[in-house]
Amino acid sequence: MSMFNSLPVNRKNQENRNLFSDFFDLYARDFFNPMMGEEKSETFMPKVEVHESEKGYEVRAELPGMKEEDINLSLEDNCLILQGEKRSEKATENKKQSRSEFSYGSFYRTIPFRVDVDNNNIEANYRNGILNVNLMKKADGTEKTKKIQIKH
Repeated sequence: MSMFNSLPVNRKNQENRNLFSDFFDLYARDFFNPMMGEEKSETFMPKVEVHESEKGYEVRAELPGMKEEDINLSLEDNCLILQGEKRSEKATENKKQSRSEFSYGSFYRTIPFRVDVDNNNIEANYRNGILNVNLMKKADGTEKTKKIQIKH
């Protein structure tokens, strides 16, 4: 008799049982089915932070394990475009099993700004897997957001 069968049957216990079962199935299936030399099909999508001040925007992107030359950065239609590719390193050793939870692949992120930015006043640096981009707002920049009044 399992631990779950000995619990009194009620809705809350059944929900907990189902939740635990779903959780175990999801992670156990993944853990016990290692990818034996297969390419991982997931894509890499960097996480970003965007902070706005009165003078401009600061964008930070988490790009661990990437080289600066694999990152493309541009400004188009008042949107910062971050794209690149995180490549996997292939080991030539003959191993019986391998498992990788790293994400690789091409990515493309577009970050729109509410106020026009100055194309000539942008600074970017990349250090320790973090890309920092500082964009200054135009002195006469107009806000791109317009509140729409909802009528009864």
